[in-house]
Amino acid sequence: ASPLEYLYAGARMICPDWLEDNYDFLKDEEQCFYVYNGFENLSSVVAKCIKELSEDNDSEMRICRERIRDRISWDSVKSKWRDLYEKQ
Repeated sequence: ASPLEYLYAGARMICPDWLEDNYDFLKDEEQCFYVYNGFENLSSVVAKCIKELSEDNDSEMRICRERIRDRISWDSVKSKWRDLYEKQ
């Protein structure tokens, strides 16, 4: 599955800072993800992620899922696929 599918399912992404630029689409979609800058920092980032997941943030999760759905759902991309097919 793609990272977007995991996020749509409610997961959170934790990535090292040297990979952060590879996930600009998360910033563009205003998705919550966590970045650590070294293994000494990783445990505090994981703790922050767990804390935020345990808080009542249903509305934030719903908004994040809607943004992802609007980007990757079949209803959102079928016209692009059709256009691509018809150009062949």
